[in-house]
Amino acid sequence: MSHGAGFVYSPRGFREGTNVLFCSHSSLVYGSARNRGRSPFSYFVLTEFPLQICTSPFFLPLRRILLLLLLLLLLKVCAISFLFLFFKPACNFVLFIFFLVGLGVKNFFTESMEAVTHIVNPGGEGAFSSVADALNAAVSGETIALKPGLYEELLKVATEVTITAVPDDSLAESEAVITNGVVIVANVTMRGLQISGKIDVRKGHAVIEDCDIHHGSDGVRVGEGAKLTIRRSRIHHCESGGDGIFFTPGSFGEVVDCDIYECRVNGIHAHNACVTAGNNRIRDVLFGIYFRGQSTGAMEKNSIEHVRKFGIYVAEGSDPVVQGNQVRECGMHCAFVSQGGKGIWTENNFEGSMHVLTGCAAKLGSNQISGKIDVDAAPVVA
Repeated sequence: MSHGAGFVYSPRGFREGTNVLFCSHSSLVYGSARNRGRSPFSYFVLTEFPLQICTSPFFLPLRRILLLLLLLLLLKVCAISFLFLFFKPACNFVLFIFFLVGLGVKNFFTESMEAVTHIVNPGGEGAFSSVADALNAAVSGETIALKPGLYEELLKVATEVTITAVPDDSLAESEAVITNGVVIVANVTMRGLQISGKIDVRKGHAVIEDCDIHHGSDGVRVGEGAKLTIRRSRIHHCESGGDGIFFTPGSFGEVVDCDIYECRVNGIHAHNACVTAGNNRIRDVLFGIYFRGQSTGAMEKNSIEHVRKFGIYVAEGSDPVVQGNQVRECGMHCAFVSQGGKGIWTENNFEGSMHVLTGCAAKLGSNQISGKIDVDAAPVVA
């Protein structure tokens, strides 16, 4: 390492204390400006670090590549500076052209990505005659809108689409009726439809809003690994299977603000599933909400009445949060916990009895229970 001094030229000069670092043929040179203000010729105190290691045959190619890259960078900076100094109007014009081209490309992709809506209107011009035809033509992200009519089809939805009814202000409710049920194997949204038959969610995430689902074996059945979100819908008159909504093992779901009634067995049935049910109205069923097989989730602020057996039934190690529910007019118990059922029970209003069997670790908080409370073993106080 050696020390020295030198002058470095810059058109605008260097400020006092400015540091520079550059590479010579075999040295790395570091310098600091001294007492020259902003003069084009600045005096530098230089320190030279020999780069003997770079002179070895192994590092020579690497050093040459580094020097070449530095040279290319310098040429690029010089070229840009030259263009802006002597051809500034031309450069501005080129930049403006690039801006217009970029704007055009953006608009092209924006327009090409706008959602497409396929109209289904049997007998109508310029529309599909069946929902199946529209599904075959649709691609992911598009919408299928159904005009009022009777669609006697079993829909198999395997594309990520939205299926909705065309609004008609003259009708109190949707008259777009699908008669043979729906099978879903993708992320699908259904809105404002009548479905006669079961909705079978086998894969994906089904979002169902403002629909009327009736006269199926079950209202909605959710398969393993699938997810259901259903809001503001009616599910009723489910006879052969008998569940308004059935969550099979390994499924997930959310049931919010729905009316479930006239089902042969359960309003909501969760079997080893994770389910949240809130603000629903359930009536005229055998069991209101039934959690079994180590199901988890929550039942909150539901209204359950006119139930032939149990309003809320928790069994087989299931452990939900049961909070703020109104349950009345049950044939046996408003709430029944058996077979190792658990749960956190608080702020519920039961106009009837509650029974907790032996071996059930139900955590009872503050509940209003007008009938008898049978607890075969001391419960855990929440």
